[in-house]
Parts: sequence; C-alpha cells; structure tokens
Amino acid sequence: MLRGDVLLVSTSPGFVKNYYREKLGMRNLPSLVIENKVDPDVTPKPLTQTRDDSGPIRIGWFGMLRCERSWEVLRRVAREGAGRFQIVLRGVPTDRLTDIPERVRAEPYMEFAGSYSVPDDLPEMYGDVDLCWMVHHDTERPYESWCWARSNRLYQAGWYGTPIVGQVGKDDSTVLAEHGLGMTIDVADVERSVATFRDIDREDVARWRQQYATVPESLFALSNEHEHLLFVLGKAAASRRPTRLALRPA
Repeated sequence: MLRGDVLLVSTSPGFVKNYYREKLGMRNLPSLVIENKVDPDVTPKPLTQTRDDSGPIRIGWFGMLRCERSWEVLRRVAREGAGRFQIVLRGVPTDRLTDIPERVRAEPYMEFAGSYSVPDDLPEMYGDVDLCWMVHHDTERPYESWCWARSNRLYQAGWYGTPIVGQVGKDDSTVLAEHGLGMTIDVADVERSVATFRDIDREDVARWRQQYATVPESLFALSNEHEHLLFVLGKAAASRRPTRLALRPA
C-alpha cells in the first residue's frame, strides 16, 4: 500500500518515527502529521466559573476505562488520601474493567458519572476537575501503538486549561514535559505512582494551570492543518505526479 507516490498522514509523530521509519524502515516516505486536536468551530469554550480551591483535588479519568494499573493507582490514591483527592470516572468501562460502576460504589472518594457526549459535555467535565488522568499502560503490548498514540484527552484537557497526569514514555507525555502542563508517572510501578501523589497540593495544580497561558491555542486546536495538506498535494499535482493518501488512524 505504501509503495509508489504516497503521502502518509498520521495522527502522531510517534507513529511516523517509531513504526514507519524505524520498524518498517521507510525512511524516505513523505509524511504529514495532523493530530486529533479539537475543532474550535464546534467545541464549546470553557465555562466561566470561579473554581473552589478549598475542597479535595479532583482527578478526572475520562474515555475508555480499561487500564487496570490506572484503576489500582487511583483507587489507592483515593483511599490513602482520605479526602484529599476525589476521583471522577466518566466514559465506557471495557476489557477487564466492565464492572467499574460496581467497584466505585465501595469507594467513598470515587464516583462514576456514566458516559458522555463529545463535544457537548466537555466544558462541564473538564471544568469540574483539577487534573486530567491521561495515563495508560498496556502490560501485554509494552511497545506497541498505545505508547506512540496521542490521546484525545491531551487536546481536550489543553483546550480547557486542565493540568494533566501522563504516563512516562508515552508520546503525548512529551508535551507535558516540554511545556510544564502537569506531571508524569509510571503506573508500571504502582507503589511509586501512589507515593507521588502524597506530595501533590493545590500550589502544584495552580502552577501547572498557569502554564497554559504560555502556550499557543494551536497546540490543542486545529488551525491551518488543512492548508498545509492542500499545499503538499498541490505541489504533487504541479509536478504531475499523482499522490495517494495513506491515512493512519489513532
């Protein structure tokens, strides 16, 4: 499929570098990264509200709820914090965690809020939490696509200025490290991950939130990606060499 005049369009630079360049050896394959950023024309702006910084630090785990290590770390953080943290789970429980609603009922500092609609529910969701959980660790596929992908939560949390907790080694966590928008942990080590939260306080959350003022909106929202794609295709047409598109989904 990738032979001949092909332009590869991928959602993550990690896929291009680690899979196509390194694993497949296609180092001369033309590529363009168009990330799964939010569409500013249809995604509601953040809610105007005064945040309550006197209560527990609320951590939101949204999306496909399937990472067992994430569940174990968050459950421990909630229990050991004894009120310092409140964990909000919202999305679709799957894989081995389909019983999350039942598990949450036994946890006094955790709540399951059901599924949600994108983009309509996003302002309320992200406006209701202090930290977005963007951690995933696949123990069965340690170096496959889960590590190279960039989560939708990166762009959604960024759009709403919500600090992020990311997984060490994942491609999307490089954005946190570069701009200081949160922290990274390695849930492969449950004990160390839980211990990290013992030192987290409101000052840390405020510092990470303030960092959003230093980054451009285009880091999380679509801007001129379509123009760039048309420009590249236009150059191919001008050279009279028809180019096929190979789209790599997330």
